[in-house]
Amino acid sequence: MRNTPVTKKISLMIIIHSLQGGGAERVLVNLLKGLGRTEFSITLVLYENICSFPMPENIQLKVLGIPAGRNLFSLGVGFLRKILALAGLVRKQKPDIIFSLLSSTNAAAILASMLSGTRTKVVVSEHTFPSVNLANERFGSITARVIGLLYPRANRVIAVSQGIKDDLQKSFGIRKEKIQVIYNPLDLDEIRRLGRESVRHPWFIPTAMKEMPVIVSAGRLTKQKGYPVLLRAFALVRKSVPCRLVILGEGPDRPMLERLISELDIEKDVSLAGFQENPFAFMEKAALFAMSSLYEGFLLVLAEAMTLGTPVVSTDCPSGPAELISEGINGLLVPIENEDALARAILRVLLDEKLRSVLANNGRTRAEDFAVNRIADEYSRVFREMIS
Repeated sequence: MRNTPVTKKISLMIIIHSLQGGGAERVLVNLLKGLGRTEFSITLVLYENICSFPMPENIQLKVLGIPAGRNLFSLGVGFLRKILALAGLVRKQKPDIIFSLLSSTNAAAILASMLSGTRTKVVVSEHTFPSVNLANERFGSITARVIGLLYPRANRVIAVSQGIKDDLQKSFGIRKEKIQVIYNPLDLDEIRRLGRESVRHPWFIPTAMKEMPVIVSAGRLTKQKGYPVLLRAFALVRKSVPCRLVILGEGPDRPMLERLISELDIEKDVSLAGFQENPFAFMEKAALFAMSSLYEGFLLVLAEAMTLGTPVVSTDCPSGPAELISEGINGLLVPIENEDALARAILRVLLDEKLRSVLANNGRTRAEDFAVNRIADEYSRVFREMIS
């Protein structure tokens, strides 16, 4: 009787700075749930031992203990330490593939692989619209030059939207054959389970919501999210329809937003609710979910709201929303930095019950395209191609 040959697992080393709460970090945790353990042996490498998410089982964890820098000097020293520590780890473990997330980590992974002297393949992933994002970051011009120099040396670049792929080609000169678009994965069942949980906020009592529908938005309180436009739009909406606005998230723009809320005289109907461990419970109960971003990568939170059957209204910013939303079918799109257009779209949803139902049902259907297993299969194909 012939023995069945044992297929060798693909050794996969995944690198990210930490698993502190954030979009790319949440994407990685979802992806880890979907990658087949019979096919991959996975080592997760963190520079800092910070984890805001429950870790999937059967993953080897390596923490290098290199904190993020606070200034240009410490950033440079930290970056060099990351490269050397990672090169040593790659030389020791000789993984088949390195997969990294986010720009500076991607650069360190590429350089570490080159220094390691191994034949390890490198796959990097870009989660922001890099030319615009880096223009708004301290030392972003340095990172932009590094991307242009190093990304062409990766074996494959994953862009989480077509807009990011186009930007990598146009702004950084990376050949389109090297870039593959794979959208972000969603754990649909987990999102819907969390959405059913209760919310400890007086505005989300069913009787209160019937009288005053609640609009929800979510994301860090930063310039990128365009919250001043949303607040001005809400002030216009509130003149026509009694409603409330809850913004989930924390960030450096809170004092400025609080001043604007006071100037617009909408304090009684706006809540800056801060970071919430379970934003989905808020989103599921909202009359609609609104985003006013100036730029994005994929805008994962829109897809999460769709998963919950919450109608969505978003700016048509670069990039992501237009790839998620079919106008008038599963959501509404408006120009960026245009509070009048945003207010009109919000009013359409609040006042038209039939439209709300259409957007909700079609949004749920659209969200199925991003199911964890489906997206993980796309990553698996890329990894298999790297070693075939």
